[in-house]
Amino acid sequence: MKTRQLQHAIHCLSLLLGLSSLPASTHAYDFSFDGIDFTLHGFGQVVDGKIMSGNNNGTYQQWKCPCTIQNWEYVGMYQKYKGWETAPESLAGLQLTAKFTSKLSATIQEVSRATNENNRPTPDWAFLSYDATPNWTFQAGRKRIPLYYYSDYLYIGYAYPWVRPAPDVYGWPIYEYNGANVDYHTGLGNSDWTLEANYWGGHYAQSNDAYDTLLYTFYPNTSLPNGSGGAQTNEAWLQMHGAYVNLNNGIFGIRVMGEEHRDRASTLLPNGTTSPWFYDLNGNPTNDVLTRIMGVAFNVDTDHWIVRTESDRFDQPATKFIYNYYLAGAGYHWQDWTGMITQSHYITEPTPSAPIEGRRTTYFSVRWDFKPNLCLKLQYDISKDLSQKPYMFLGDSNLLSVALDGSF
Repeated sequence: MKTRQLQHAIHCLSLLLGLSSLPASTHAYDFSFDGIDFTLHGFGQVVDGKIMSGNNNGTYQQWKCPCTIQNWEYVGMYQKYKGWETAPESLAGLQLTAKFTSKLSATIQEVSRATNENNRPTPDWAFLSYDATPNWTFQAGRKRIPLYYYSDYLYIGYAYPWVRPAPDVYGWPIYEYNGANVDYHTGLGNSDWTLEANYWGGHYAQSNDAYDTLLYTFYPNTSLPNGSGGAQTNEAWLQMHGAYVNLNNGIFGIRVMGEEHRDRASTLLPNGTTSPWFYDLNGNPTNDVLTRIMGVAFNVDTDHWIVRTESDRFDQPATKFIYNYYLAGAGYHWQDWTGMITQSHYITEPTPSAPIEGRRTTYFSVRWDFKPNLCLKLQYDISKDLSQKPYMFLGDSNLLSVALDGSF
């Protein structure tokens, strides 16, 4: 393991060990400075994973397979020849909220990952929030795109039962937006049901993003270590707008989401020219492609039983590029232990210009909440590559991973 990756894993572990010393009732640090009230939250995870077996004994891009991707946004890739690895997913984060008045506040969330260049933190969140009424909230700045049920908690491992939400469902090259949103929340009559409705709009552009450059481009890139990886690819989601509705009564939860944007992407080739990513049905290059993402989630939480389901569809009508993906899992909670069996699946529909890519994964996970703000997880993933031959995307793999998650 590289020195900086080891240092980062030690940093994450130190944070989590610090969490273990906090009083059981501690959920955040509150303090005031110059008349402004602050609240500090922290979270972290140390994930150690090892590929136990796999069938693709070759190279995909710069990756030596058998290999498996467990984080699409930052390309958290495990490779069998490396043995146990902590770099792909270990992280530490802090979230600071400053409350200027009873209605106006500002929030920033910084996350440090071993996969970040030079180990520098990234501002996942940075926004102003105004509570106009008890039911209406307006926000502006940078936030995560709420494409998924766990979007706001994707990197807070303590918030979900698995080591990580299913990678077959969670992960696109653009995952944030700069813009604004309005949120409405209320109780429904005298029932236990609550409703939350959110509408957002904005845009985000990312240069040389890891997802596109490292996974889907096949040209040498001398700017990367040892000339590995792909050519620089830039992508932007423009004119982004979407909405979701949550209904929950403490046992049943239903979430429906829809989002639309214009997708623009291009690759810088070794000869200095750029190559567009998208082609219409006649084979002509096109850009600013209309893209729609739709999703629905249904969850159940009782004293003992847990059900998690989520289904989504990514659709570009002009290119006929379509992803269908879902997860479904059930588990049982007993005292401090939670066991889950989950299956996820994604596959692209046939297109004139791209081979079919797909994967199906079964997860066996156990969570132990041994302290109020710390948990230990063990998970075994059996992943099957469903991509159309001769195209194989990483191949089959079996991954064993253990995670220590904490938050305050």
